[in-house]
Amino acid sequence: MDNPDYNSPYIQAGINAYLNWIKLLWPSYCKRNIDTAFVGNVMDLRKAKDIMKEVRPPYLLVALARIELNTDMGGGAKRFHTINTGMDISRSKSVIRHMAPVRIGFVTRFVTDKGDETVSLASLFLNNYPGTVFYFEDNTGLRIGCRLNLDSSVDLPQADIGGPGDLYAIEPVISLNTWIGTTKEQGLVKTIKVNLNEGTGGVISTISLDVENGLVQDLDGKILKYTDPFDKKSSQWKGE
Repeated sequence: MDNPDYNSPYIQAGINAYLNWIKLLWPSYCKRNIDTAFVGNVMDLRKAKDIMKEVRPPYLLVALARIELNTDMGGGAKRFHTINTGMDISRSKSVIRHMAPVRIGFVTRFVTDKGDETVSLASLFLNNYPGTVFYFEDNTGLRIGCRLNLDSSVDLPQADIGGPGDLYAIEPVISLNTWIGTTKEQGLVKTIKVNLNEGTGGVISTISLDVENGLVQDLDGKILKYTDPFDKKSSQWKGE
């Protein structure tokens, strides 16, 4: 049996999609460009510098804060313990996953030197409330939807917006409904031969004899091909 590998790329994919979504919508609310980064700690600007090279406002940093089972989507249910999410007929392999729906909480920090840009970001969030859905597809063809959840309010800083050079920071509440789990490959049962034999030694006999010539005889034989519905060459092909 193959060792299961950690396979939860949808967390990082969801965060990157969120940051790209911010950068896509930001020009509609502000003339200045915004820099974004996924960091280990939103207060550690050293990590932000490794990603952005030059940290200058406005910028938005995101870090993971919390992960929990999404019980609203059945988190913890046994039906997610093993899921067949793909088949490779040519290699006689199937992809088996153990997936759990989870909710990811973000720590986000938006910093700017212009107080009115905090209102611009708040407007971006409120105009797109309650959020959006990102779809991701991996190399096996499995397509996953991840839901970005926005809060219905944003706390604005109470600093003097007239002070030149002052920095203003807000920390919007963001969460993501996504999936985590493991994956492994498992061999497919492609063919089973079924033979009906007439035995002479009762129901527990392992020998079949032809009473005329004394030879072992198979009365009937049939081959069941379990992969026919997935084989384009088969008359049982079910289509994409």
